[in-house]
Amino acid sequence: MEAINKFIKIDKETKITENNIIREPNSKEREELWEITQELVNFIYKQDLNLTDKDLRDKACHYAIVSLHWNDLMMWDDNFSYSNGRFRRDTIALAICLFSRLDNSYNDYFKILDGWILPHANWSVTLWSLKSISDSNHDNFFREYQKEDVDKCIKYMSDSFRENRYVDYSYLIKNDEDHPLISYWWRIRTLLKFPKKETWEFLRRYIWNSIDVPGGLGLLSRDRDINKDFLKIKSELIEFPKNWNFNEKLLFLFVFFCFKIDDELDEGEKEKMKKYWKEWNPDADDEQYNKTFEAVNSEMEKNSSIEKLYQCVHDIKAFFINKFNKDNTASDLEKQDKLNTQLVLILTDLKWLSYADGFCQDNEFQFIEALKGIWGVQEKLFDGAFPENSGIRVNFPEFQKKSNSSKLKNISQIDQYPKDLYFQTKLDHWNCLVKDDQVIQGSGNNHLKVIPFPNLSESVNIEKDLFRRFSIDEIDLIVNKINSTKSCIYLTWINEILKPGFDNRGFKSPFWFMPFVCYGFDVGSFLIFEQNGIFTNYKDNNELTCVLHVDLWDSVSVEKGWNGLLDDWVKEGHRDQSDLQLDIENITSLKIEGTNSETGKKIVVNFIDTHGPGKKSTLHIVKAIWDNVWKETVAENKDSSVYILPRGNEYFNSWNELLVWASSKNDNTKGNNETP
Repeated sequence: MEAINKFIKIDKETKITENNIIREPNSKEREELWEITQELVNFIYKQDLNLTDKDLRDKACHYAIVSLHWNDLMMWDDNFSYSNGRFRRDTIALAICLFSRLDNSYNDYFKILDGWILPHANWSVTLWSLKSISDSNHDNFFREYQKEDVDKCIKYMSDSFRENRYVDYSYLIKNDEDHPLISYWWRIRTLLKFPKKETWEFLRRYIWNSIDVPGGLGLLSRDRDINKDFLKIKSELIEFPKNWNFNEKLLFLFVFFCFKIDDELDEGEKEKMKKYWKEWNPDADDEQYNKTFEAVNSEMEKNSSIEKLYQCVHDIKAFFINKFNKDNTASDLEKQDKLNTQLVLILTDLKWLSYADGFCQDNEFQFIEALKGIWGVQEKLFDGAFPENSGIRVNFPEFQKKSNSSKLKNISQIDQYPKDLYFQTKLDHWNCLVKDDQVIQGSGNNHLKVIPFPNLSESVNIEKDLFRRFSIDEIDLIVNKINSTKSCIYLTWINEILKPGFDNRGFKSPFWFMPFVCYGFDVGSFLIFEQNGIFTNYKDNNELTCVLHVDLWDSVSVEKGWNGLLDDWVKEGHRDQSDLQLDIENITSLKIEGTNSETGKKIVVNFIDTHGPGKKSTLHIVKAIWDNVWKETVAENKDSSVYILPRGNEYFNSWNELLVWASSKNDNTKGNNETP
């Protein structure tokens, strides 16, 4: 709310949300808008997981999209970079990603679409997606444009903009109708104007690559990864069940039309809808209709967004196109006439459905006119019933949205870690000493804060999948295998298991996972070691936070006991060295020493495994991965926005797969799930 209020203050002084702004934001305001954007985006990402306030989410999307317009840094700016998320193509890409979260029920939906999204089809998105194809020499969007044609498109856009300060598409349409830019630009514009599954698939591919590969963007890695996941899920939700055909989608359109206008289906509408649907399916009986209606209603419950509607009307038109294209005896004009006839019949059905409750409302009339525009139908349907001043609309009207029936995601937590899966040692400064596995009450008054482990899916076997205890021999096998092969290991199943309890979108498969370690003196929780560093939930029980980024690591050591953590306490007389020896067999400490690049100050962090007597710590595996593989990788890619992964990576779907690989005599043996 603080970020929103700051945005409103800037907007009052500049009117940046309006068509005619008072003035452009100054440099100070632009920097503030960037900070506002980061806060709003972080809130939006959390709402993806648990939508508690749709209205606030929509407003945050709106303000972030507008802010992003003023967030880009020019090339002459001292802070300009291709990889900090503020290059023009990156701010636009993120804005479209945020727009993908809006339903047309939001009051300013079409204002945002027409004013802040669609104009980018004329330049930015078209140009940079073309450049991506040219740079990589591969069309991974439409899979039909060749580099020669793409370069021709880029040249015209650049030349036209240099001459006119805009791209003159009308000139091409009048003078060079076969120019490849016409079809490419129109496809991009159509994707943005009528969002559907293909729109979000295009966007997902568009943001896929980083700046380090040909045609890539400089989005911040978190923005890229979270939006990739979001768009994948969104595309899947828009998609209709694979066994659906024309009959189901036609009824979906009927139900959508009748229900979304006034949020109810009266008996007259139900009767008419059944009648018109059965005219398209003369062999269907009441039982078949009821079954289809139930399936449609269930699909509406899952997703009744504007994108779902666009997908539906697109599929209906595509059904007839494919049907008539099979007729090799008919001319193109005859096929178009047949297509137009069928679409008019559906529009006519919608017209009579609008009168089912006795009166055709204006928004029903506008809905049908909009559908005429989308389908490209010129037929006059309302003979004088309404003033003929609307023309052919190309946007659906704003109509009431059915309340969101999806259940909120409730995350409960385990009060205590599962017992007997590991040794939770009680240590000296935490009020006791441990000697020979016997707890001796001590005089300390510091308390370890143990963060509750989140409740996971009931299908998860915590002991088998997460809290596995390794023998000394097993740990030695894994360490030795990493040492001999110089392989980087990935535990691919961990993130999927943890997903119900944490927002781990954007996180890579971890190198290693430990169910419980102590972070210095203060906090006890799990440990995830992945490409960017060590993560746990010390700030928020349900949110992963980086404890120490790998860019800051200078040296890593693993020792039994405290590994220097309490040396200052001994020097100052607060502890006796002999007391510390009591813990030498019960704990192992990983010490990471580093340097803050901005301040030059030294960093020392200890991670303590309370494994208990007679056991060995898997922290040795963390060190082996760092020493043999990742230290060099980090050093080589420090100034890059992504890691160029080393060769010889190993991917595993379970602890057992890992141990099979570790025990193999052949160093060339790969994990069972190796992927590029």
